[in-house]
Amino acid sequence: WKKATEKFRYKLYEKITAEIEEINAEIAWSGVQITTNPEYVPDYLNEIVEQLVLLWELDTSTFVYGSGKRKSKEQRHYEHLTTFCQKLQEYIQKIEICGPNRNSYSKTDNSATFMRIKTDYMGNDQLLPAYNVQIGVADEYIAVVDVNHYRSDMDCFVPLMEHFRIDILRAVGNLAVNGRTLFAPTKIYIIIVFYQYIYVGERRNFFV
Repeated sequence: WKKATEKFRYKLYEKITAEIEEINAEIAWSGVQITTNPEYVPDYLNEIVEQLVLLWELDTSTFVYGSGKRKSKEQRHYEHLTTFCQKLQEYIQKIEICGPNRNSYSKTDNSATFMRIKTDYMGNDQLLPAYNVQIGVADEYIAVVDVNHYRSDMDCFVPLMEHFRIDILRAVGNLAVNGRTLFAPTKIYIIIVFYQYIYVGERRNFFV
């Protein structure tokens, strides 16, 4: 999820800053100081690791692992920064896949978005990866079909209307607004909504 990933990324920034400050205290004897920043990128962390390898003359083939083995401070710092770099790269990739217009995606199909589209036998909503399919009908004929990964029908309306190369369109649909005007770069879309009775057949006075 995008919001959770952004939250974890900022927490990772704090961990990286704390790690760098600890390293600076240990390498103060060399006169080298690593600059801390509010945010970091993987390339910057890789550069820090490379400089520390040269400064400490590290040989990764001599690193110890397993129970009963005591790691040196240099090895721990090296592993922490390497892990932080990999995790930061993972967070950046997830946020880029989501993009600016959605907050989730499916790992098996990155173009699909999680939506509440199914209710189980207990009456609970189920989040499943899906697409939002919009169909425009004119004079009882299907005039346009569009597939998007937006959860809201309102976000899908303008892309759907873009397929109609007409300056002003009168659309009648089951939207949540009435008489709202949407402005596109070169077109004006006027939405006119006629509200319908939902589940009117369940009302007591339906047959009265």
